[in-house]
Amino acid sequence: MIKFPKDKIQANFKVQEYQKQHNQDILKIFQGHQDIVTSLCILESSKFASAGGDQIIRMWEIDTGNQIGNMHGHLKDIWALVKIKDCFLASASADKTIRIWNYDILKCIKIFHGHTDIIKCLCFCENQGLLVSGGGDNKIKFWNMEELKWSMIAHNGMVRCLCYDKKGFLISGSADSTLKVIDLEDFSVASVLNGHFGDVLCVCYVKDEIVASGGSDKKIIVWNYLKGIQVKQFIEGHFEGINCLHYCKGYLVSGGSDKICVVWDMKGNMRNKIKVHANIVSCLAFIERRNLILTGSWDQCIFVEYQL
Repeated sequence: MIKFPKDKIQANFKVQEYQKQHNQDILKIFQGHQDIVTSLCILESSKFASAGGDQIIRMWEIDTGNQIGNMHGHLKDIWALVKIKDCFLASASADKTIRIWNYDILKCIKIFHGHTDIIKCLCFCENQGLLVSGGGDNKIKFWNMEELKWSMIAHNGMVRCLCYDKKGFLISGSADSTLKVIDLEDFSVASVLNGHFGDVLCVCYVKDEIVASGGSDKKIIVWNYLKGIQVKQFIEGHFEGINCLHYCKGYLVSGGSDKICVVWDMKGNMRNKIKVHANIVSCLAFIERRNLILTGSWDQCIFVEYQL
């Protein structure tokens, strides 16, 4: 993995610049990763986990900014984190494995093998008790926390992103430019969503029958996924690919390879544009109880940078 030793210095300058221009405080900067940050996961209202190219899962306390623990085990870059339940966290890596961790005691309790290429995304389907993974072998795999339950070749390209709607549907996005809606009752493909020109890099559940996706084509598309139709496109905001999306309290937040985060209302209007990172914005997380947005970047930094 390529490292960017000057990015942390540039990030600090950008924070100072942004605060002067916008008269808005960046609440905290978390620094500790020695390579790119690729994934963030909220554990509690006061704690979160991060991971990336240095192959370490780091645990942080929001209020103090302190790193309170780390977990080692993966042999290559970590690309995804998801909280499962209670004190358990899952991680996925370019080493083709999924690890389950008890983050209270900072120990790996299980390793899943099955993918034959990099694993790029994870999703936990709470109602079904299923952990879902997708990756470079074009497969989506469903795990019941003990073993592999089902595997399917869902796409003609890498599976880049996943989200879950709690009604029993999984939505996957791929390098083949499509999103697929999968019925978790029988693992059948309920519909295919076409509209992106290039990789679908991120997808998030919004509400009701609505999801939003972002791609290398710089577009955000809002879908009614059960009807298989586009509701709206957000096309003016990012200058490069959109890597991450998060919906929170009526707003959609996007992060891109242009180093920018954009806050949108659901009509497609830009409400804020945040330029603080010195490299690609790769991941987002939201602490709903505290209205805090966290962003992670290839500049090796994590910011708590905005309150909705």
